[in-house]
Amino acid sequence: DSGGDSTCQNTYARVTSTAFTWVAPSAGSGTVTFYSICGGQNPGVYLASPLAVSEAAIPTSNPSVAPTSSPITTPTSSPTECPITSSPLAAGQTAMPTMTPSTGAPSATPTASPAAVTSSPATASPATNAPSVQPWSVTLVLGIDYSQATAAFKSDFMTRMAADLGIATSAFDVTFSPGSVIALVTFTTASNGASPSQAASTLSGRSASHLSTALQTTVSSVSSASVFTGTPSPSSGQTACYLAALTGSALYKCSYSPDGTDFEISWSHNETHIKLRLQADTDGWVGLGYGTSQMVTSYASIGWCSSGVADVEEYHMTGKSTGSVNQGGNELSYRACTEINGRTTVDFVRALAGTTTISTSGDTDCIWAHGSTDSLSQHASSGRGVVKINFGTGTGSTVEEVDYILAHSVCMWLGMCFFFVIGISSARYLKADETQIMSKPKWLFLHIVAQCMGAFFMIVGFGLGYASVAKDNDEHFSDNTSKSHGRLGLALFIVSLIQIVGGMLRPHKDPDNMTTMRKIWQFGHKFTGVTIVLLALINVLLGLKLADSDKTWFYLQYVWIALWLLGEIFFLVVSCKKEVETASFDSPDLPVSLPPKPMCMLYGS
Repeated sequence: DSGGDSTCQNTYARVTSTAFTWVAPSAGSGTVTFYSICGGQNPGVYLASPLAVSEAAIPTSNPSVAPTSSPITTPTSSPTECPITSSPLAAGQTAMPTMTPSTGAPSATPTASPAAVTSSPATASPATNAPSVQPWSVTLVLGIDYSQATAAFKSDFMTRMAADLGIATSAFDVTFSPGSVIALVTFTTASNGASPSQAASTLSGRSASHLSTALQTTVSSVSSASVFTGTPSPSSGQTACYLAALTGSALYKCSYSPDGTDFEISWSHNETHIKLRLQADTDGWVGLGYGTSQMVTSYASIGWCSSGVADVEEYHMTGKSTGSVNQGGNELSYRACTEINGRTTVDFVRALAGTTTISTSGDTDCIWAHGSTDSLSQHASSGRGVVKINFGTGTGSTVEEVDYILAHSVCMWLGMCFFFVIGISSARYLKADETQIMSKPKWLFLHIVAQCMGAFFMIVGFGLGYASVAKDNDEHFSDNTSKSHGRLGLALFIVSLIQIVGGMLRPHKDPDNMTTMRKIWQFGHKFTGVTIVLLALINVLLGLKLADSDKTWFYLQYVWIALWLLGEIFFLVVSCKKEVETASFDSPDLPVSLPPKPMCMLYGS
């Protein structure tokens, strides 16, 4: 402004557009700050606008293609008078002189480089290049998750913030990130003389304790003010989940929740690292494994929140027991956690490359899980899953797995706890029924059919259990996987097969002359059968505990055991009643009456 007036407003209004071009050694992104220089009576400099830019590589196949241009935004302030500087611009001077600028202006003497920066009038119309305000943002970490807060709460929150900053509520917006304790405050327009950058700077300068009082909530930390760039454009060479600075208060650009679960994975990444947030409805640990669909041999980041302290590390899992989960793998940084209203949130940063590489250009197989304790412990069968995640685009999908464990449980229960029980009961309490089925006594026919069905389901269930362990590359019947449940199951499986073969090869029965071998076999066969069923009923409970199943399944098993015992008592009473009524009678061929069997003597008395 060489017209002698004391303001730069007229000069600014006369400049319709100016194009700036420079050459960088490599593509990158950052912030370019523009300053306006005033000459005349009151020479000086003031901050015109910071502009977020993304330098694009010019294709070698078509060097004439220039990077996409962006209009410069409006000044962050509109001074009524140019700041005073040490000296005015000399006539014909093309470089900025040494100045003593106002707050926010450069303190060094920039030197223009004609080879790197040029200025020329743009051909775009003034309407196209009309100044627009660049939003600025500040991130607050709160003490509670407000993502489900009511509109009235948000209105009150903004009213208190506007009063504290001295601006209008229409000048900014607040977004509570779902499932987190992050509040993103975005300043969009100037208000009461404060530009978005000035309002953001004022907020970032407030202490957490001050804001806690002013906003009537708990504020843990406040980030620095920064230009709000939104979601990076994929055309700039960055992915939708890209965030250059993965600082402690950095936002998460992408998230994914496996179908039908309360587990949520959120993340942002740059060229070398990824920041992750794991959340689940639990008071215990949460974890995520990378690059595999199997737990055993994988590497996973596991963490929990203990007394407000984040205990997050990467582990190598060589088995399924806690003794097989050992710390090792990539080093983690920026550990943080919260545990609010039964929901655990864990944050950390890890390198994209390392023991297991996380790709940002395609799908990565991942396993997720959560447990109920603030330490390494077994997770429930429902507290785990396999997903495919594209950490670049932010998309994910749930991998449907064959539930070997459920099929194993159903088959083993039907075989050993249902059909074996039916077979034993028919042999114990139906012998008095002389009905014939297929030329066999009714009790024997039912006994054979029930035992054969039980053997079928037992063999299938055993195979499914074996396949489940093999699928996870784990060791069979070891402390790593099955503990007492697997070993007891193996013993019952072997004994049951021997029992079935023994029934087929039983000694011949002579009603008039019971041989010693027949007596030994009969006692052993009955005792072994009842023992198998009793231990099978107990082993089901051990299996439910191993799978950390819902309590409902335990209650159902208890009910089944109670029904079986009540049935035994009922049939025993009925059988003894008949025995007592028929075993003792007067006969001219016998000197004395026949006594009842010992098991029925108590009833008969």
